Amino acid sequence: MFNFEKPPKYLLKRPPLARAIGQVKYPVLSTINTLETINNFQKHIENIFPYMHSLSGQQV
Repeated sequence: MFNFEKPPKYLLKRPPLARAIGQVKYPVLSTINTLETINNFQKHIENIFPYMHSLSGQQV
């Protein structure tokens, strides 16, 4: 869709961040809407993401 040129890489002498952490949330798809399917997926990727943990929250 967009064909932007890749920007050149550069290093900062004093970078403002030492580490960046991101969170990705996906909506539940109709093909994986059972807890058993989600549980199997989480077990499959736990070696790739060893620090994965559950976090409960409230949405309004």
